[in-house]
Amino acid sequence: YQLPHKCAVYTTLVGLINVKNYNAGSELVELLIKELEEMIHTEQWDSARWIVRFICDLVNSNVVSPQSVIMFLESLLDVVQEDGYHWVRKDYYALCVLSALPWCGQEL
Repeated sequence: YQLPHKCAVYTTLVGLINVKNYNAGSELVELLIKELEEMIHTEQWDSARWIVRFICDLVNSNVVSPQSVIMFLESLLDVVQEDGYHWVRKDYYALCVLSALPWCGQEL
Protein backbone atom coordinates (compact mmCIF):
# COMPACT_ATOMS: atom_id res chain seq x y z
CA TYR A 1 0.00 0.00 0.00
CA GLN A 2 3.01 2.25 0.20
CA LEU A 3 3.43 2.72 -3.56
CA PRO A 4 0.02 3.59 -5.01
CA HIS A 5 1.63 5.44 -7.91
CA LYS A 6 3.03 2.12 -9.21
CA CYS A 7 -0.42 0.54 -9.39
CA ALA A 8 -0.28 0.10 -13.18
CA VAL A 9 3.06 -1.70 -12.98
CA TYR A 10 1.76 -4.20 -10.44
CA THR A 11 -1.52 -4.82 -12.25
CA THR A 12 0.40 -5.48 -15.47
CA LEU A 13 2.55 -7.98 -13.59
CA VAL A 14 -0.58 -9.67 -12.24
CA GLY A 15 -1.96 -9.79 -15.78
CA LEU A 16 1.17 -11.52 -17.05
CA ILE A 17 1.08 -14.02 -14.20
CA ASN A 18 -2.62 -14.58 -14.89
CA VAL A 19 -1.82 -15.58 -18.48
CA LYS A 20 0.33 -18.45 -17.24
CA ASN A 21 -1.84 -19.43 -14.28
CA TYR A 22 -5.49 -18.45 -14.69
CA ASN A 23 -6.33 -19.25 -11.05
CA ALA A 24 -3.73 -16.80 -9.75
CA GLY A 25 -5.78 -13.79 -10.85
CA SER A 26 -8.99 -14.97 -9.23
CA GLU A 27 -7.19 -15.92 -6.03
CA LEU A 28 -5.56 -12.50 -5.90
CA VAL A 29 -8.90 -10.73 -6.37
CA GLU A 30 -10.44 -12.80 -3.57
CA LEU A 31 -7.49 -11.90 -1.34
CA LEU A 32 -7.83 -8.22 -2.24
CA ILE A 33 -11.55 -8.21 -1.39
CA LYS A 34 -10.81 -9.77 2.01
CA GLU A 35 -8.03 -7.26 2.58
CA LEU A 36 -10.36 -4.41 1.58
CA GLU A 37 -12.92 -5.54 4.13
CA GLU A 38 -10.20 -5.66 6.79
CA MET A 39 -8.91 -2.20 5.86
CA ILE A 40 -12.39 -0.71 6.10
CA HIS A 41 -13.04 -2.51 9.39
CA THR A 42 -9.79 -1.18 10.90
CA GLU A 43 -10.40 2.30 9.43
CA GLN A 44 -7.31 2.35 7.20
CA TRP A 45 -9.04 4.55 4.67
CA ASP A 46 -6.16 5.41 2.33
CA SER A 47 -5.09 1.79 2.02
CA ALA A 48 -8.68 0.75 1.31
CA ARG A 49 -8.94 3.39 -1.42
CA TRP A 50 -5.71 2.12 -3.00
CA ILE A 51 -7.05 -1.44 -3.00
CA VAL A 52 -10.21 -0.25 -4.77
CA ARG A 53 -8.01 1.51 -7.32
CA PHE A 54 -5.90 -1.63 -7.77
CA ILE A 55 -8.96 -3.83 -8.31
CA CYS A 56 -10.30 -1.39 -10.88
CA ASP A 57 -6.96 -1.24 -12.68
CA LEU A 58 -6.96 -5.02 -13.04
CA VAL A 59 -9.57 -4.58 -15.78
CA ASN A 60 -6.83 -3.05 -17.98
CA SER A 61 -4.75 -6.22 -17.80
CA ASN A 62 -7.77 -8.49 -18.41
CA VAL A 63 -7.66 -10.06 -14.97
CA VAL A 64 -11.11 -8.72 -14.05
CA SER A 65 -13.95 -8.23 -16.50
CA PRO A 66 -15.47 -4.76 -16.95
CA GLN A 67 -18.85 -6.12 -15.83
CA SER A 68 -17.32 -7.36 -12.58
CA VAL A 69 -15.74 -3.97 -11.90
CA ILE A 70 -19.06 -2.24 -12.54
CA MET A 71 -20.79 -4.59 -10.10
CA PHE A 72 -18.00 -4.01 -7.56
CA LEU A 73 -18.27 -0.22 -7.83
CA GLU A 74 -22.06 -0.39 -7.65
CA SER A 75 -21.80 -2.39 -4.44
CA LEU A 76 -19.68 0.40 -2.98
CA LEU A 77 -22.22 2.98 -4.15
CA ASP A 78 -25.01 1.08 -2.38
CA VAL A 79 -23.68 2.54 0.86
CA VAL A 80 -24.13 6.04 -0.55
CA GLN A 81 -27.76 5.41 -1.47
CA GLU A 82 -28.87 3.72 1.74
CA ASP A 83 -30.29 5.51 4.75
CA GLY A 84 -28.79 4.99 8.16
CA TYR A 85 -25.16 5.68 7.28
CA HIS A 86 -23.39 8.83 8.41
CA TRP A 87 -22.69 11.36 5.65
CA VAL A 88 -18.93 11.07 6.19
CA ARG A 89 -19.08 7.35 5.43
CA LYS A 90 -21.19 8.01 2.34
CA ASP A 91 -18.73 10.65 1.15
CA TYR A 92 -15.82 8.27 1.65
CA TYR A 93 -17.42 5.53 -0.43
CA ALA A 94 -18.25 8.04 -3.17
CA LEU A 95 -14.62 9.22 -3.06
CA CYS A 96 -13.41 5.63 -3.43
CA VAL A 97 -15.50 5.09 -6.52
CA LEU A 98 -14.71 8.44 -8.10
CA SER A 99 -10.98 8.15 -7.44
CA ALA A 100 -10.89 4.67 -9.03
CA LEU A 101 -12.74 5.62 -12.22
CA PRO A 102 -9.73 7.18 -13.98
CA TRP A 103 -7.94 3.85 -13.65
CA CYS A 104 -10.66 1.83 -15.37
CA GLY A 105 -13.00 4.33 -17.04
CA GLN A 106 -11.75 3.81 -20.57
CA GLU A 107 -12.44 0.07 -20.42
CA LEU A 108 -15.88 0.54 -18.86
